[in-house]
Amino acid sequence: MSVRTSSEIRLALGMVGSPVIALINQQTIYAANMWACGHGLHGLLHVIPAVCVLVTLALALDSFAIWRSANHNEGTVTERVRFVALVGVAISIFSSVVIIAQWAGIFTFSSCMRA
Repeated sequence: MSVRTSSEIRLALGMVGSPVIALINQQTIYAANMWACGHGLHGLLHVIPAVCVLVTLALALDSFAIWRSANHNEGTVTERVRFVALVGVAISIFSSVVIIAQWAGIFTFSSCMRA
């Protein structure tokens, strides 16, 4: 795998990976909720969003590193790389905020509450 292909994959992960992690967070919390209620392990539900936030922030930092390493004086391809990297940072931070908002529900409601 060449360096260029590696950075393209990293750019794609910055843009697509974080929203996917936010969706995985939501689905995993829903799936683990009844298990945590049945076993009385309500605190374990906090592990899921904590890991997801760390992953999305790591993707944001990786996109930021790509943005900083791209020299903006090289031409249009580099300008596009910098733009995509900056969008990856923004999407990753927004996805982290979404995960934290989902995490707030775990703090607010017990895992055994049903509508």
